[in-house]
Amino acid sequence: MAEEEKNEQQIALYNQYYEYLRYYDRILWEIPAIMVAVDSGIILAAYQDTFTQWPVVRGLLILIAFAFSFALTASIFKHRIFQVRQSIIIDEIEKGWKESGKITNYALRYTLDPKLEEEERNRKEDKKKKKMAKRVDRPAKPWETWLYKNLKSAVTYLKIAAILMTTAMFLLAFYWLTYRIS
Repeated sequence: MAEEEKNEQQIALYNQYYEYLRYYDRILWEIPAIMVAVDSGIILAAYQDTFTQWPVVRGLLILIAFAFSFALTASIFKHRIFQVRQSIIIDEIEKGWKESGKITNYALRYTLDPKLEEEERNRKEDKKKKKMAKRVDRPAKPWETWLYKNLKSAVTYLKIAAILMTTAMFLLAFYWLTYRIS
């Protein structure tokens, strides 16, 4: 009975960590939408005709948009760190279960339906074959290797977009607060 109760506790813990992982993923993808909406509103307000006489006010509004973008960009990085941490914990739980013989594969969803595991393996093999067929007989250039290693994740593109938007807000605020004042 104690072993069964321990298993139930482990499953509940696993489910909780998995729920955290999904939460961080959802938040990670909602942040850019919030950033775009708020920054767009502030930029629209800053470029109203009422502020044509006061470039300092326009610059300060854009500076506020920059501060907001910067905070949300930092939040993206923070949530990604938490998401990776949850993923590592989930992998460790699955590794322990595999070592104890409770599951046969690291991904629990495959243990529920073994066909999924085979389909996934076939899909990966097909993808690898297509990739090899496209490859030309030449060594990869250093920039190609860097792109392949570092830009595989969609979250990476999300981070780059957030950084570019934050930088644009900063440069726009700098322009209005320095060059347009004089």
